[in-house]
Amino acid sequence: METNNTALSPLAEAQYLALEFMRQKSLTDDAPTDIAREYSQVRQQLYAVLGQAQP
Repeated sequence: METNNTALSPLAEAQYLALEFMRQKSLTDDAPTDIAREYSQVRQQLYAVLGQAQP
């Protein structure tokens, strides 16, 4: 992630990274509920990891 001297909370960073991950995927054949479910799962996993990494 770029450094811009602005610290994000673990939740904000997880949301950002999950959105970036989803943006990179080809979602043309996926139903909106499937996309939302996958985004939520990815965000939760990232938040769990980022929350543990904080001092």
